[in-house]
Amino acid sequence: MSTLDAQAAPEKRLEDMMRLGELCIEVLQQNEEHHSEGREAFSWWPDMMAEHAESFLCLYRADMDAALQVQPVDSWDSFPLFQLLNNFLRTDPHLCNGTFHKHLQDLFVPLVVRYIDLMESSIAQSIHRGFEQETWQSVKSITNNLASVPLPKVPSLPLTLPQMPSFSPPAWMGPLCDGTNGSATSEDLFWKLDALQMFVLDLHWPEPEFAKHLEQRLKLMASDMMEACVKRTKSAFDGKMQKAGKSTDFRVSLSVCTMFNVLMDAKKQSSKLCVLDAGQEQQYHSKIDVLIDEAFKDMISSLVSKFAAVLDGVLSKLSRYDEGTFFSSILSFTVKAAAKYVEVPVSLFCLLLYSPCSLQTDLLVCISVSIHIQTEGNAKQSFH
Repeated sequence: MSTLDAQAAPEKRLEDMMRLGELCIEVLQQNEEHHSEGREAFSWWPDMMAEHAESFLCLYRADMDAALQVQPVDSWDSFPLFQLLNNFLRTDPHLCNGTFHKHLQDLFVPLVVRYIDLMESSIAQSIHRGFEQETWQSVKSITNNLASVPLPKVPSLPLTLPQMPSFSPPAWMGPLCDGTNGSATSEDLFWKLDALQMFVLDLHWPEPEFAKHLEQRLKLMASDMMEACVKRTKSAFDGKMQKAGKSTDFRVSLSVCTMFNVLMDAKKQSSKLCVLDAGQEQQYHSKIDVLIDEAFKDMISSLVSKFAAVLDGVLSKLSRYDEGTFFSSILSFTVKAAAKYVEVPVSLFCLLLYSPCSLQTDLLVCISVSIHIQTEGNAKQSFH
């Protein structure tokens, strides 16, 4: 096995080790098939075959170690080699967690930890930069305007995650883009978190304790990143509401709709990205769920209050035209006075939120009528 060129480039040596690894696996599988009858005839036969396989892999190990040592720092091209060897070794009851398998894990533990560290830092930076430059245009609006050019396919093993762009079109994001109207930054975040978790899952780490540690760390990371996403979205919404006027020209812009969609997408993705398989759902998932629900309620309350202020202003103006008449007392019965009796129907509010601008004025009138009817009904009940 020492016939490999020690002076070759690191990429070439890694390619050679991949091909040699495939040949080694093929030889071991042929040995197992050819000598399978010995397993039933002799009780010591499996141990002898496992010892022979370990000796055979020991020869491969020397060249593998040398090839991995010359790889550039923070290079992830060696992960397919781990996946190739591990997928074979973990399915063999006699070689799983054997001498060569443990050595392979020892080599790649620092690389996996380093990879996750860099990805966590990269995702955190992309959230910060993305929300600073966020236009709050929905992903569908963006992708519908993209030129129809062939997009690169994401490999089954996402080796280039640290070099991912800040936003990738739907062909990169896969099913996450279907049926969603979230922002570019939020969709990029959800895809990166999902891709990172799938990457670690595809490693099929054989040692249970370290595999559990990786899962817990990724779920906690997803919870922290989604928390930052929700808070930045809520902050942007509050800023828009503060800048919005209270005149009848007020409209719910598409950017505000996108902000609500971001929270709805976060709610949906949290059930997949923040839930542990080991029954510790409450630790991360419930925390982010509570945060999303509270943000949702605050945003809806703020938007309803804005409409109430607009309606209050309209009724106040109308009441001034009829001062001293019978109708002035009705028109002065504003939203503030009726607030303790009134609850705007959620269905009507949602229709208003997603309606075209041309229909929002009519819906606002419907809300005012609803307020009047509810107030009248509540007043009659309290009277009786």
